[in-house]
Amino acid sequence: MNSERSRVNRENSKRSTGPKSTAGKARVAKNATTHGLAIPLRSLRELSSEAKIIALKIAGRQGKSRLEFAHAVAETIVDLRRIRAIRLQVYEDLHRIMMEHSAQGQKTSLQSRNALGLLEVVAGRFKKLERLERYEKRALSRRKRAVCAFEEASLMEVD
Repeated sequence: MNSERSRVNRENSKRSTGPKSTAGKARVAKNATTHGLAIPLRSLRELSSEAKIIALKIAGRQGKSRLEFAHAVAETIVDLRRIRAIRLQVYEDLHRIMMEHSAQGQKTSLQSRNALGLLEVVAGRFKKLERLERYEKRALSRRKRAVCAFEEASLMEVD
């Protein structure tokens, strides 16, 4: 029984190890950089400097020792701004697509080729919104941990 399970696991892993072709590997390699949210904030000079400014405001005048913790909070604030700006772009794009479609006076029948194309485009935008939601949840979780760490550091400073 154990050897059968091992054999099945090996077969499954062969099928689920990612793309095999060069084109497939190239496509997957671009996944994390399509919107730039997976790129660490510190490697983006403009956003990193924005986070530093926010961190200084959070830490306050006597916050040299708290600056590291404040910077972690500031990075999550900048990340959340980035995510929400991209989400706004997606909504604006959806609105523009729908307005163009209605302005052209297209049939609303789902059997119309244009309507099917429109549904595919809209479905793609909704998938993008779902991915953004995952990024936002992760950023909110990171912010919560960073704020707790900052508060803890602030309390340690007082003691």
